[in-house]
Amino acid sequence: MAVSFLNDATFPASSTPQPLTDASISATTGSPTTATYTSGSINYKTYAFTASGTMTFSKAGLLDIMVISGGGGSAGKAGGGGSAVMTQTVYVPTATTTVTIGAGGAAGGALQAQVGVPSSFGVGTDTALSMGLAGGGGAGQNASSIGGRGSSGGGGNEGGAGATALVTSLGFAGGNSTAGSGGGGGGASAVGTNSSGNDGGSGGNGTSNTFRLGTSVTYGGGGAGGGNSTQGTAGSGGGGAINVAGTANTGGGAGGNGLAGGSGLIVIRVLA
Repeated sequence: MAVSFLNDATFPASSTPQPLTDASISATTGSPTTATYTSGSINYKTYAFTASGTMTFSKAGLLDIMVISGGGGSAGKAGGGGSAVMTQTVYVPTATTTVTIGAGGAAGGALQAQVGVPSSFGVGTDTALSMGLAGGGGAGQNASSIGGRGSSGGGGNEGGAGATALVTSLGFAGGNSTAGSGGGGGGASAVGTNSSGNDGGSGGNGTSNTFRLGTSVTYGGGGAGGGNSTQGTAGSGGGGAINVAGTANTGGGAGGNGLAGGSGLIVIRVLA
């Protein structure tokens, strides 16, 4: 992983920063869930924030972080796009750091559904990874509405095109649509599929890693598109089926027909 710096002014230029241990975390708010596991003979402890809070460090150093933002909401028959899954090693100073969990994009009415809200981790105005890239919203209810853009693209509605991803290395496009159906939302590792006739497109799959628990978990799936005949399927990693919201704390996109996207997640990893 590349190293980024939350606050350049506090970085000790005369010394090499060291990985933090759990003893360096003196307090938390927001009730993060903890887990411990061993990988490659290294013992880790993780703090998973499913709601916003803070983390106070009694010592400066390096830690690993995973940032997932809110998934896209849906409006018409199109599925919402899933969030990117971003991991990096960052330097933190001795300070209290704010953890902000992004909400899923709101369900849309006649207008285009909303993209998800970015999650962030940082000291003051300095944030790791800047802000996470949220999932794209599904298209509006009007015929030929196009999907919304985020880290993945939302699907198109009833003849509209799916949206492309804002950063193609982090997410995938939503599916195009035909009259009477919606495209699937893009996922963190695959495109949402196009609809066909009266059959809805499927959400793109999310991406999996072992960062949080030491066992594989998938995040950032795209939501399913709806159709007058056959409904699309949800993308793995929290994408919603038709008439189902994105799963909370996965960054999954909503399934078609006006649902909210899944909220985000931030996981902090230090040495146990």
